[in-house]
Amino acid sequence: MMKYGLQMYTLRELTGGDMPGILKKVADMGYEGVELAGFGSSTPEEMPALLRENGLSLISAHIGYQDLQKDGPLWAERMQAMDCARITLPWMDPRRLEADSIGQTADMINELAEQLKPHGIELSYHNHDFEFVDGRYDRLMQLCPALKFELDTYWVRFAGFDPVEVMKRYADRIVLVHLKDMLDKDPVTHEDPNPVLMTGTVDVAAIVGQAEAMRIPWGIVEMDRPVGDPLAAVEESLRNLKKAE
Repeated sequence: MMKYGLQMYTLRELTGGDMPGILKKVADMGYEGVELAGFGSSTPEEMPALLRENGLSLISAHIGYQDLQKDGPLWAERMQAMDCARITLPWMDPRRLEADSIGQTADMINELAEQLKPHGIELSYHNHDFEFVDGRYDRLMQLCPALKFELDTYWVRFAGFDPVEVMKRYADRIVLVHLKDMLDKDPVTHEDPNPVLMTGTVDVAAIVGQAEAMRIPWGIVEMDRPVGDPLAAVEESLRNLKKAE
C-alpha cells in the first residue's frame, strides 16, 4: 500500500513562522512523511530531531542545483542526518534544456549525481510542464542515465499528456509522484490554484493505482497554491486519498 507524504512547499506561508508546530499538525493529520523545500523557521540542524519527534520520514528534499554545486558535501551530510537518501532538483530554467544548452546542463547534473553517490544520496528531477513541449524530458533521460525522476502529474496533465501513460512509459526511471488536482475550467492557467485532491479533473485514483503497480513507495501531496485554507486543504486531500483505497 502506498504511503502518503506532503510537500511542505504547500504550507510555506505557515512554516516560515512555525515549522515545528506545522510539522506536528501534518503528522497529526496522518501523513507519514514530508518532502522539504526549505526549512521555514527552523534550521537544517534542528530538522532531524523535529522529524523524529513527529514520527515523520523525510522522503526527499528539493535543493537547487546552485546550492548543490556550492555545498554538495554539506547537503549530503544534512540528508544523512535526516535519514534521507534522495535529493530532488526542483526546477530548471527552461533555457537550460533547449537544444543548444541541454548537453551542458546534463553534464552538470551528471556531475552532481556522481558527487552525491558516495554519500548514499540519489539525485532526482522534478518536472513542470515545459519539459514535455518538445521532447526535453526524453532528451534529459537519455543524457542523464543515472538520474531518477519525480513526476509531477499535474504539470504532465497541464502539458496535455495523460499522467498514467507517462508513468507507464518511464516506469524504470520514475521513483516518486506528486499528487495534485486541477480546477474544472477552460483554460487552466499557470496561476490557477490547486483544489483538494479528488475534487478536480485529474484522475488521481488512476495515478495512485499505477504508482502502486510500479511499486512507487510514496505519493506526495502538493498544492502550489491551495484553494481555501492550506491546512484544511491538505488534511481533506489525505482523507480523500485514504477513502479511495
